Amino acid sequence: MKENKKSKRRHVRVQAEPGRPVTVDINGENFVDVLSVHDISEGGLSVNVPHGFQGCRLEQPVELVVNLPDPIVSSFMATGKIKHISQKNFGVVFLAVSQKNLKVARRYVNHRIRHRSWWARMGARLKIYLA
Repeated sequence: MKENKKSKRRHVRVQAEPGRPVTVDINGENFVDVLSVHDISEGGLSVNVPHGFQGCRLEQPVELVVNLPDPIVSSFMATGKIKHISQKNFGVVFLAVSQKNLKVARRYVNHRIRHRSWWARMGARLKIYLA
């Protein structure tokens, strides 16, 4: 077993179910875009940015509308800031999310956790990769 380098995360991240993408409308100082979410947690999300990061910078505040697919079929608003940039992804930490909207995000995350394999659920709970 290899220890998960992301074990410092406070929230479990989940990916969207194949064929049911999570999208986010993101509005920053120099850009507005609708992007595909790579993974999401109660504390933030990671997005795929196929066209690069023109206009994006670390610590930049952003406004978000996160669109969740079946079975939740809901959207929620949040403010955040860009915390991580890599080749074709960037991570956003949520700064302000209402309790109502946090419950919507939590419902989606819990739904995805319940539908993962037993091994994946245990690995996430123990914060390890099971090779």
